Amino acid sequence: MKDDFFIGNDLVDLCLPENQAKVQNKRWLNKIFVPAEQHLIEQATEPNTMAWLLWSCKESAYKVAIKQGMLPNYRPLDFVVELDTPQNHLICAKVHHPMGVCYTQSAQNTYFVHSIAAPKAFVLRHIFAHTHKFTNLVDTLPAKAWHLPLLQAIAHQYGFDASTLSIQKQLHNVPVLCQNGQVLANFDSSLSHDGVWAGVAIYNY
Repeated sequence: MKDDFFIGNDLVDLCLPENQAKVQNKRWLNKIFVPAEQHLIEQATEPNTMAWLLWSCKESAYKVAIKQGMLPNYRPLDFVVELDTPQNHLICAKVHHPMGVCYTQSAQNTYFVHSIAAPKAFVLRHIFAHTHKFTNLVDTLPAKAWHLPLLQAIAHQYGFDASTLSIQKQLHNVPVLCQNGQVLANFDSSLSHDGVWAGVAIYNY
């Protein structure tokens, strides 16, 4: 697979109590955000949402960097977010990191932030992204249970039979989309969950 086609995603549940107090923790801010990013948070109308937006951009870019060969030793300060002009109600950014640059697009509302990332900006326009809300915390569910609605959305998008699809993990927990147990060629995928939300991103190249 060409590096250009690697994608990542990250989702943050803004309604989780533990996600609403982090922005007041200066030690946490210093561990995660460079001074320029902290300035963005301080100047934002909703500092907490801005912090998690920047976090999700970093996390989604990290998932791309892992696929590009970076060892899984995540240092958030090595992933620096540069916000760009919004497009079509999406928040755009560049993330500079040890493997290069990633481009991100983020959707946010009062409930969650969901970011997708790719090494080339054009890939973002062709990523299928889907989010699903559960009644229980996703961490309390078995993987097959929370994967199911995401697989159903993928099946509907690409014309598959959902019962034949599965998501399996490879090296460094990188997810791959499978049909009847076989990895589907020409698809790259990324999963994320937090609180009662889960998200998936798929690129068919």
